[in-house]
Amino acid sequence: MKTVIKQFVARSLRYAGRSVLQRPWLKKHARDMFIRMPRLHALMLRVMFQAPAPVQQRVPTSMKNLSPNAQRMHRALKQAIRTRQQ
Repeated sequence: MKTVIKQFVARSLRYAGRSVLQRPWLKKHARDMFIRMPRLHALMLRVMFQAPAPVQQRVPTSMKNLSPNAQRMHRALKQAIRTRQQ
């Protein structure tokens, strides 16, 4: 439960921070406010520019699940990898 709350707060802070960054006058006021609180400023910067967690996509396990175009692309990529490794 604690991690869910942390994720929600971090996501909300990122959203709010990005909307502040899009408005120059609000950005100036926020910067002036956070300069007085260095620890909070550092925390906000870390949360704002933290990379989101990578999304794991489901990859088809066999070639038969791919479309014909995707199969051609897969074969071409495999061939390019093989030639590059030699």
